[in-house]
Amino acid sequence: MSEFCRVSVIFELDNASFEDYPVWSSRLLGLMRWVCLSVPAETVEFIVVHAGSSAIDKFLAMLPDELGSRVVILDLAGLPASYYQMKNAGAQIAAGQLLVFLDSDLVPVCGDFSDLLAPVIENKCMVACGHTFFPTDTFLERCYAVFWMFPIFKFPETIGKYQLFVSSTVVPKQWFIEFGSFPQVGGLRASCTLFSRALQRAGYSIAHPDVWFRHALWDDRVSFFIWRAL
Repeated sequence: MSEFCRVSVIFELDNASFEDYPVWSSRLLGLMRWVCLSVPAETVEFIVVHAGSSAIDKFLAMLPDELGSRVVILDLAGLPASYYQMKNAGAQIAAGQLLVFLDSDLVPVCGDFSDLLAPVIENKCMVACGHTFFPTDTFLERCYAVFWMFPIFKFPETIGKYQLFVSSTVVPKQWFIEFGSFPQVGGLRASCTLFSRALQRAGYSIAHPDVWFRHALWDDRVSFFIWRAL
């Protein structure tokens, strides 16, 4: 990565609301360490966006100094703070030339952070997305894996060419702000699809480097699955 390239990694804690502190804090720490395995820590800032989480101070206190010094906290308590609103708010205060949106409940399983950045840094595209998948260990996990918008692990052909995964997305900051950020229309999948179609209409391609993340299952109740499906 170019020494002049600064990267802002934006984590939203919207998904963390489904899990207890020990679970989401461990995943977030793992993501930060994964980022710093392949790029110099001094080129990265981590922006953690939340909506009044009482556990933020506890999380900051457990971070090693080399990571804690890179963290910026954005508290949206009392403000509109849905999944996409958190991501957009983080983008507005980011200092980096590149924005990387990573969901707080991901676990990297294949590929490096530098691989995720490469298509945008090399000016091959404006948007790069990793592959996010659900585990398939249980019956309900397999149901999610089949009906949700994510591909099957190691089968990228199970997604569309223009599919966007905001769970692991890289964009240039200036371009992203000017393009209009993530739309706040409809549900989670609707907003993602609308942004993908806007990119396609504008003639932008989406790169999908061979970087894979396992996404935690939000809830293992059948009632929650039905709500998600509807």
